Amino acid sequence: EHEAGTVRVEAVRLDGDPEPAAGDRATDPLAALDAELDAHIAGTGEVPGADERGEGRTR
Repeated sequence: EHEAGTVRVEAVRLDGDPEPAAGDRATDPLAALDAELDAHIAGTGEVPGADERGEGRTR
């Protein structure tokens, strides 16, 4: 016998504030990863995931 339950998921910012600031890109994990990727590309000129033929992820 299985009883349905409720699962609650709460995202919390690294600074501990449970409410993200309006317009704060750092609260969006995808935006943070995108910024990290942009910084990597700017620093190395390499796109992670691209193979030796230059195929793969492009920006």
